[in-house]
Amino acid sequence: MATSYTAQGLMSNLYNATKFLFRCFEDLVDEVHGDPHESRLSMLIHCEYELVNTNCVNPVLSLLHEWVYTTEASIELTKAQPEYGDFLSFSTHGLSCPLMVSIRRTPNIRQAFINSVSEQRGAREKNPNSPKVPHIAPPLHLSRNWAWTMSTHQPPPPTLSEKYSGVPERLASIAQEAKDRLWSNKTLPESVPRRCNVRLPPGTSRDAFDKAIASLRCDIGAENVALNDQPLVDGWYLEHPNTHDAFHVVDQEDLVCSAVVYPASTAEVQVVVKWANLHAIPIYPISMGRNVGYGGSAPRVPGAVVVDLGKKMNRIVDIDPENASCVVEPGVSYFALYEEIQRRQLPLWIDTPDLGGGSVLGNAIDRGVGYTPMGDHFANHCGMEVVLPNGELLRTGMGALPGKDGVDNPTWQSFQPAYGPYSDGIFSQSNFGIVCQMGFWLMHETAHQSYMITFPRDEDFPDIVEVIRPLAQKRILGNIPQLRHVVQELNVTGLPKSHWYSGPSPIPREVVRKHAAQLPCGECSWVFYGTQYGDDAGINSQLDMIKSAFSKIKGSKFFLPKDLPVDHYIHSRALVCSGVPVLRELDWLNWKPNAAHLFFSPITPTRAEDAKIVHDINVRLHRKYGFDLFPTLCVAGREMHYIANIIYDRASNDEKRRAAGLMRELIAAAAKEGYGEYRTHILFADQVAGTYKWNNNALMRFNETIKDALDPNGILAPGRNGIWPKNYRGKGWQLIGSEVERAVGVTSTSDNVHTCYSTYLVSNIVLRLYASELLHEMSHP
Repeated sequence: MATSYTAQGLMSNLYNATKFLFRCFEDLVDEVHGDPHESRLSMLIHCEYELVNTNCVNPVLSLLHEWVYTTEASIELTKAQPEYGDFLSFSTHGLSCPLMVSIRRTPNIRQAFINSVSEQRGAREKNPNSPKVPHIAPPLHLSRNWAWTMSTHQPPPPTLSEKYSGVPERLASIAQEAKDRLWSNKTLPESVPRRCNVRLPPGTSRDAFDKAIASLRCDIGAENVALNDQPLVDGWYLEHPNTHDAFHVVDQEDLVCSAVVYPASTAEVQVVVKWANLHAIPIYPISMGRNVGYGGSAPRVPGAVVVDLGKKMNRIVDIDPENASCVVEPGVSYFALYEEIQRRQLPLWIDTPDLGGGSVLGNAIDRGVGYTPMGDHFANHCGMEVVLPNGELLRTGMGALPGKDGVDNPTWQSFQPAYGPYSDGIFSQSNFGIVCQMGFWLMHETAHQSYMITFPRDEDFPDIVEVIRPLAQKRILGNIPQLRHVVQELNVTGLPKSHWYSGPSPIPREVVRKHAAQLPCGECSWVFYGTQYGDDAGINSQLDMIKSAFSKIKGSKFFLPKDLPVDHYIHSRALVCSGVPVLRELDWLNWKPNAAHLFFSPITPTRAEDAKIVHDINVRLHRKYGFDLFPTLCVAGREMHYIANIIYDRASNDEKRRAAGLMRELIAAAAKEGYGEYRTHILFADQVAGTYKWNNNALMRFNETIKDALDPNGILAPGRNGIWPKNYRGKGWQLIGSEVERAVGVTSTSDNVHTCYSTYLVSNIVLRLYASELLHEMSHP
């Protein structure tokens, strides 16, 4: 029996593919005749692209050795036969040929295999250029009690023409590859049995809840109200849930809604808000639910009703080419806005974050950032339409002044504050209202040049910051640039950590350095990505000043996109920094199986001593809790967003518990030195809000005063950003201390749920398993 793979240069994924096949093989052998004696399984590996790393097959060989040692099998490596066709090749041990791995299970072969390994190690001592032989691993502990299925690809992600939250056609194939890659590292089931049918709102009986839901269905249509009584599916970035957090830290059902409602207009949002007040049921509005790393769609109060604004409120209300502005509803993604501007052939840019699938409005009111000169999204908004917690409708800025003959005020998207107190800010990162429309300024199209600068030593970090500050303050730096540690050059390749390092600990610095030396960036420690704008003369003049300033750091190197391979990350940065939304940032989620992440996002002055304090805290605590440190600094003239991405395996309660502990201690350690987060996950909102405690918590007392005035019934997103209404305070809702770590795994029935997973697909590897042929062969040895 033959099993064929088609790989796109991602040999490390073969580790997972091989592991899965071995499990299928063992179980099917037992199922057919219970005796693995002389049964045979062959795999033919076909690479579509030539591989440049001669050791990239080692993860597969490592697993083969591990499996042989455990199951008493033997390994034979041979050249593929000509009848298998014309294949591209890769190189191993000096041979350039396709590889067929033949596995014959025979009893009592263990000692022979150990002798073989010893011989290979002896050969390596004589010839250092020969491939390394992996360490013999302890026996695997794999479940035999599961069924299996197989398919060639995951279903295609939705496109914009099919769904408001989809991807443009230009990115459809890239989205498919990204989805397949993520599924290749997935061992969790799509869903697990629910513990309860519907998680009710606090203090609400099932009878009262059912009557309230029936009333809401009468108000806005039964088709617009859905009970959350179906299996919870985590999905992925482009097909995410609106019922819970896809990247759940605690149990999947701990932060889950009771129902989802889909208003189609601002008027229907008002209806929902008034209904919530009438029935004393908390509601939790989301724009599109893609606030991944910060809680996604999960309501802070379990059992709240999610108000999904994006599904039916996704209009681009207006694009004004003369004013270079637009007005959008919550369901308009960066993809959708960009594509509409291109369709109209307008010479305008949007500013997009790293991933383009998020809500333009939602990202701005959570104070997200992008990377053009207009990268501060909230600072570049102009005018809001807001439903207050009592159901009343408010327009901010010049929108408060009625236009002639009942039309919108012509200066609504031209001037931000209008007259009197500037109220827009209280609707960002708060629970004081539901923003249903929002205006934004756009950037005029211009010439641009992206670039990359590398720095050789970890200890260069303070000097880099000192060079950046005057360049940013004088506005010589054209955009909001990024400073990243070189480990992220490995991370954004889309290859898993196991490709680079097989140990359980954080990847050692010397291993990062060794692999970086083989990448286009070369052996370095820090990588700076920037972009300049204007005409050619201006750009060249700016680049000369930038290169001169950074040349003071010994060993720094300057690169343009043309100097680097077409698949290098710089080309994605160049698109993002010219307002083109992309998906490349999804690649680093392949670092671990079932990857999820938390963001730790403190603000530090653009000053070496401050930046070093925050960085050293991150280095120390990431090492303590056993996580790789992925720091990205978004740099402005006076402050830097230091964003650390904590990647964990959702299948491991231990990793989730450690990730929560790391977050808790990072927040406390940074605050002790005077540095606070600008944005955080909903589980840590209380702790972060509690760090802003100057003058006996004056800021929180001010926020609570506003909350109680605007939302006396406490129905709108209680607990969001640490702001609790008066009917929740002092009743145990706040999460302070180690409550999150203690909650991990408490309600889970098994810490090894991944062993029950029934479908395993290797992404970017087409895997065809001919089960009937295998069964026939094993039945007739």
